[in-house]
Amino acid sequence: MAESWRFELTVNELRAVCELVPELLLPSGYTVGDLGPAEPDQDEGSALESAFDSLRQRGLVNRRADSDTDDVAPGLLFALSLHAVAERSLRAFAWSPKDESRELISVNRGACAGLRRVQARGSGSGDRTTRIVVTFMYLGELAKHLLELVADNSIGNRGPLKSTIIGLVESRALVEAVRAGDQELLASLTERLDAHADAELMSGLTRQLDAGFHLELLSKEARCLYVGDWFRGEDGWISMTVDPGRFPISGQSIAESGRMRLARVTRS
Repeated sequence: MAESWRFELTVNELRAVCELVPELLLPSGYTVGDLGPAEPDQDEGSALESAFDSLRQRGLVNRRADSDTDDVAPGLLFALSLHAVAERSLRAFAWSPKDESRELISVNRGACAGLRRVQARGSGSGDRTTRIVVTFMYLGELAKHLLELVADNSIGNRGPLKSTIIGLVESRALVEAVRAGDQELLASLTERLDAHADAELMSGLTRQLDAGFHLELLSKEARCLYVGDWFRGEDGWISMTVDPGRFPISGQSIAESGRMRLARVTRS
């Protein structure tokens, strides 16, 4: 098999694959019940038949020699099946001015399988343009694969790359001061916290943001191991990660020891 491969499907084509392989276990958000009809003006039977015809023409479904039934192409079936045996998984959500995408990437040892749903930004589940992207790759290609989801860096970073760490309570006060345009309060906060860099980065998050990227790393038991967010604004990309503080986590521990790290970064 090739080192990596990629298949682009319509929603109905994925529904057709599930029809052929009823034992296929897809993750939440991608099951037949979750997908909904891609073309609500078509009845289910004709929509599925059109999907089967398209899959056959592309060689993704092949007729068995000794019967009238079809088999799904091995590469496509393998990539979809890997989600049922994931040891780790990543959930990614990305948005740009034109579209938004959600992807689940399942990892088993060195193998990774991606299941991505892409649609026009703000559209509903019945959007005709919705497409499903099924991928397989090895771990070494994962970073490059995730970068595909991130909007380009056309705006660029206009200032030096920098980072800062601030308490969650203080960060909220800074954001409110910037939003309100309260220069007196902002000056008081930055002087008290020695947080001039914090205020500059925070102000970037209060301006117009035209693209973003959210990433979660989950254990086999679906326990969240890492969360990161990146936002593109007028001055380029800003990353944001949150440390909730000491365990066990409570409202008091978050207030006393929770920290937010902001950094100006580039897409690459």
